[in-house]
Amino acid sequence: MKSNLLNCLFSFEDLAEARRELDRWNKAYADDRSNNPDKYQAQRRDAGIRVRKIEADLKRQGLLAKTESELLTETLDRLYPN
Repeated sequence: MKSNLLNCLFSFEDLAEARRELDRWNKAYADDRSNNPDKYQAQRRDAGIRVRKIEADLKRQGLLAKTESELLTETLDRLYPN
């Protein structure tokens, strides 16, 4: 799955869908009244990873603006490569 996500070109629709999925799992976790603190943790983790990967791909494509911190990090990496 990892290589498939890295080689894809995602769209804003993919990002919206991934965010909805993350919200759905976060709501399921918040609404859960069982006595299991780990319930839905894997689903929430996986959904969050997918959102971050899609955001990174959109930023790589230049479709989503990078944060000020990301731009600064890129500049510093170019100026001071290890």
